Amino acid sequence: MKGIKRFSLFIMILLSLFAIFGCNTKENEINQANNNLIFMGESKHWLATYTVKNKEDNKFTRVLDISRKESNSDQGIIEYTLFKNGEKENGTGEAGSRIGDIGDASEAKILKSDKYVLEIRWKEGKETFPLDLK
Repeated sequence: MKGIKRFSLFIMILLSLFAIFGCNTKENEINQANNNLIFMGESKHWLATYTVKNKEDNKFTRVLDISRKESNSDQGIIEYTLFKNGEKENGTGEAGSRIGDIGDASEAKILKSDKYVLEIRWKEGKETFPLDLK
């Protein structure tokens, strides 16, 4: 009888732990709380913010803002490559304005665990840097 009580208590504790920790991961918390994910990064010459608003049915809106750190320098046209978990997306635009304002897209949801790296190419050089979740 004592063994059954101990086993029942063990099962109840185990189920309670699953309920507390297994049902609500941080990733889901962020996506459900405000549906916004903001990834930011910087290099020697550039600042970048990648904002994603997850919507229902695996759709999302995303905006990539890239600006030069030196406010008095000529922003100019740049080319960029945004790497996500090994995949890449290329684009061009004028630095200092919204670049990559892609609008609605329908792919797998963008998650907190996604890893982004941004490569920027302009007339004076090339820099590559990570974008971290903020």
